[in-house]
Amino acid sequence: MKRLAAVVAFGLAFGPAALADAPPSHYDVTPLTKADVELYLSVMRPASAYVANLKGEDKAAVEYMRSNHGNPKMPEPPKVPDFGGQPPTQAQLAAMQKAMDDYNRKIQLPQKYMTRAAALASYDDEVARQHHVEKQYDAVKDPIESAMATITGEGGSCGGDDCAPTEHPTAAQKALWKKEDDVAKANAAFLRPYVPEIEKLKKPLHDIMFGH
Repeated sequence: MKRLAAVVAFGLAFGPAALADAPPSHYDVTPLTKADVELYLSVMRPASAYVANLKGEDKAAVEYMRSNHGNPKMPEPPKVPDFGGQPPTQAQLAAMQKAMDDYNRKIQLPQKYMTRAAALASYDDEVARQHHVEKQYDAVKDPIESAMATITGEGGSCGGDDCAPTEHPTAAQKALWKKEDDVAKANAAFLRPYVPEIEKLKKPLHDIMFGH
């Protein structure tokens, strides 16, 4: 998904023409293979197993997020007092410092838990890094999860030229878009037998932020 995010950011910066001129990736024009899916599963299986059986601080972080419905309310930072245009006294400076220290103590643990929970929600990326297959995993994750979204009905759909990045496509651009559409359909069909396992593997990671 990182590649997709980068492409979107690039398009926002340089406009539709840039997206139209961007070369397709290997997985835009080449259907998924069994080896691609096996790589994806080889990362997701241990990641899902770890997240499904959390202990210690990791478990505490997730329980904290769930108890706060995924959106902990942080205390307001201390306001700077109005000194009436006069420089603060040493006592006033000390009071301000104490207020800031108290505030930092209050947010330290919530921030730690929020950061860790976010990392656990994408623990598959950590497993891929540990196994030195981060680039390969990132490359196959995008088309696999795009196909999953199509299969489950969670992804958007386009018809005709509705999603074309340019108003006046060339014949080559039209041919490329058709090829990409054909590949996306082939990926969805190829991935269907794997859907039950992939959904089961993704659930523990998804539930970190959105579970009950």
